[in-house]
Amino acid sequence: MLIYYVSGCNVVPAAMNDITQLITMVKSMLAAANDLADNIASDGVDDVATSCGLDKAAATALQNGVQVISGVSQDLEKLLGSFKGIISCQNINPIYTSLVHDATCTEAVNGFNWLYGSCFALCICAMTMITFRAALYPVKRPELDLDQTGLSAPLLSSKNGGH
Repeated sequence: MLIYYVSGCNVVPAAMNDITQLITMVKSMLAAANDLADNIASDGVDDVATSCGLDKAAATALQNGVQVISGVSQDLEKLLGSFKGIISCQNINPIYTSLVHDATCTEAVNGFNWLYGSCFALCICAMTMITFRAALYPVKRPELDLDQTGLSAPLLSSKNGGH
């Protein structure tokens, strides 16, 4: 479905045909329910009782039940029309397009500016910290074992003739 909305409604997915068939089937069932409700509601209680073999109380209950079914089917038909309008491409595509445009052209640029600025500040702080650390403490140099005898001398010590 996403491809349908992204393409500007040019590429129709296979699921859209299933949705269209489902909507057509539901509309035909709703039309049949409305026809039944109209037929039973238009007849009198006595006619319904004789046609269906019911007493007057049962015929009245049947008419009331059919009126409830008619009201529910009309509400369902309105809801189905609203659902079809909501998922139509003319409603979703502009929302998707503006969302993606804002995300890539506006928000991403601001995000990259903040990312660059944060990394630059981090580099400045890290270099300052490394510089101050080197100036604050004396450098410790490793000892060099010259002749494997266990005697060792400092690596660049002025005591050993180093410059």
